[in-house]
Amino acid sequence: MCKINAGIFACLLIFLVWGLQSARAQQKEGDLSGDALAEVVDVIAVTTSPLSKIVFNRTLRASAEAVSLNHSQISAQATGEVLKIEVETGDLAEKNTVLVRLDCRQSEYNQAVLNEAYALALKEFKRSQSLQKKNAIAEQQVTQATSTLEQASIRKQQALLSVEHCLITAPFSGVVTERQIQLGAVAVPGSPILKLLQTDAVEVRARLTSEELLSLWAASEIKFISEGQAYPLSLRTALPVIDSVSNKRWVLLSINGESPFPGAPGDVVWQAEGRYLPVELIVERAGSLGYFVEKAGVAHFVALSSARLGHPARIDRNSSEPEHVNIVIEGRFRIEDGSRIRAQEDTQ
Repeated sequence: MCKINAGIFACLLIFLVWGLQSARAQQKEGDLSGDALAEVVDVIAVTTSPLSKIVFNRTLRASAEAVSLNHSQISAQATGEVLKIEVETGDLAEKNTVLVRLDCRQSEYNQAVLNEAYALALKEFKRSQSLQKKNAIAEQQVTQATSTLEQASIRKQQALLSVEHCLITAPFSGVVTERQIQLGAVAVPGSPILKLLQTDAVEVRARLTSEELLSLWAASEIKFISEGQAYPLSLRTALPVIDSVSNKRWVLLSINGESPFPGAPGDVVWQAEGRYLPVELIVERAGSLGYFVEKAGVAHFVALSSARLGHPARIDRNSSEPEHVNIVIEGRFRIEDGSRIRAQEDTQ
């Protein structure tokens, strides 16, 4: 009986001690002020990373094509039968190379006649000058001789050009893209002979949005990448016309150095100016796009005026954010400007 009473007494003693400890713990917890408890609850856990580890240089590209400055229709400038065609479609022709030969016999005959007429007019002019010095000829006759000589000179030059035009030559170095006349045909002034594509005067053309064009203007280096080869470019001009469907403008770029073949497809590639944030770090607050930084346990929203939804955002050039500022990575969607945060650096 005594043993049973002793056990019950020990159990009561243990229960009493536990109750006292619980009461003290509750008293201490009650001593916490309401503000302190709210402070613990309001702090949001986030992860951060230094700005210098996140920003990147953005490379932009746009589809483009190498285009010849001249794809000319070569036409006859004289009348004559086609005696010989020196080039065929696909052939390369150097500047001043003979492309087609016309029958020049009629032109050469006319030239001989007009050369003789010029010689007679010159002889008559000299004779009139001699007689004028002796006052043996009227002034009107001298004037007539002078006029006759001038007209004969003009016709002589025209005959010379007619003979020269019997040889149709290349106005520039290029490749024949189409032959349009047949052997034995009679050509007249204006008859299409062939098409010649210039190969040593090539530029690159691309269509860009206004935003891309502004970025291209500011780029320090522009390249045309075609078939694995890079060609340095410089921006020549942009046409002042915006397509109503694509909202883009034609941009013309000069090639600095060796050129690709006309018609070669590729991309215009350049590096955008400034530092960029990944698109996934951009959040929207109060109608503005930007990002959160952590300073002394408080989140601060930094708005970016140039940011667009779905695109990497360029940090404004006048931004004073130091490279070591911490950007909020995880938890950015749960915080507002001024939120109290507990930051842990992102280890990824």
